[in-house]
Amino acid sequence: MTETTLVLDVAALRKITQYAHWMPALRGISEEYIARNYPGWEWNEILPLLIKEKVVSREPGRSHSVRLSQGLSISREIKSVMITRTQNGFTLTINKLNLRNNRESTGTTCSDGAGKEGPN
Repeated sequence: MTETTLVLDVAALRKITQYAHWMPALRGISEEYIARNYPGWEWNEILPLLIKEKVVSREPGRSHSVRLSQGLSISREIKSVMITRTQNGFTLTINKLNLRNNRESTGTTCSDGAGKEGPN
């Protein structure tokens, strides 16, 4: 298996979460959307990873979050995420905006939850 990378900006994250409702998921519409727009990736790879790594959370109404669809929210600091699939699992890199001093920073989280963060 070769390494494959997927980059999602906030607009793409918002669009993906629109398919997180149980109706499109049960009807196969969510999987169809991912297959059509992100060839080689699966719904069951992307959304669970985003939730596990807390890129997307099910805690609506927090002041530092932007509410997405179906009770999901995303931090206002997130600019984009990059998911890399390798033979050993997934690596998630988060590109954040530091809202206090307008600097960007990048954090990397491995599929096992270990990660590191630092300025760009």
